[in-house]
Amino acid sequence: MNNRLVSLILVPVALAAALTACSTGGPGGGSGGTGSHSGSAGSGSSAHGADTRCVTGTWDLDVQGTGQQMQTYLTGKGIPITSVTGTGPITLDVAGDGTMTYTTGATYVINAQVNTLPMVITQVQSGSSHGHWAWAPGSVLTMDFTGWVNAITFTSTVTVGGQASDIPFNVPDQGPGATPLAVECSAHSLTLKADASPFVLTFSRE
Repeated sequence: MNNRLVSLILVPVALAAALTACSTGGPGGGSGGTGSHSGSAGSGSSAHGADTRCVTGTWDLDVQGTGQQMQTYLTGKGIPITSVTGTGPITLDVAGDGTMTYTTGATYVINAQVNTLPMVITQVQSGSSHGHWAWAPGSVLTMDFTGWVNAITFTSTVTVGGQASDIPFNVPDQGPGATPLAVECSAHSLTLKADASPFVLTFSRE
């Protein structure tokens, strides 16, 4: 088994989840888009009233769409991925009082070809995390985070040529404040992105 290959494949999966679970950006007003803002207004500030109203609510992540982005990213790096399937719910609950909860029950199944053998990596995510958010200063609408508590587990299994084994894997530390996310928001859609991430996380309102 190629442990290095498995690690290269799992990092983007965990990174995409960690970016969502530990950070979230703020939207551009009730009609959508990224606005121009300054100051360090909190979630309840009148300067960001429309933005706060837009992000407030329960949002469902496009899990399969995130999987497709992972496949595009990995194949672009020369990793022999043949498919990525994402299933199960990932929800983001954003409250106007500056609190937020992320809950996942998602499973990603990644198929690859290693020499002549098929490889299947399955990652199961379970649990929730919560903390506080506030609008960050600057011209791009962004959220910062404090007091984040993470209780999400990742169970990863690899099967090569019919032989299965569990993979110990630590999620990269993308804790609150380390990865603020820029946001665009509309009545039915919320997108989040960190500057250093290749992934755009797309949510729809419940």
